Amino acid sequence: MLLMLLLLLLLLLMMMMMMMMMMMMMMMMMMMMMMMMMMMMMVMMVMMTW
Repeated sequence: MLLMLLLLLLLLLMMMMMMMMMMMMMMMMMMMMMMMMMMMMMVMMVMMTW
């Protein structure tokens, strides 16, 4: 019984870690996308002013 509980706990922990990693990855992706968008906007602005 105790072993089972421990295993469950471990599993839960792993899941949480995975979720956190996924979230971090998503955030990084979003940041990259935002940066790219900003760069594109800047380039567009420069092109327009020329």
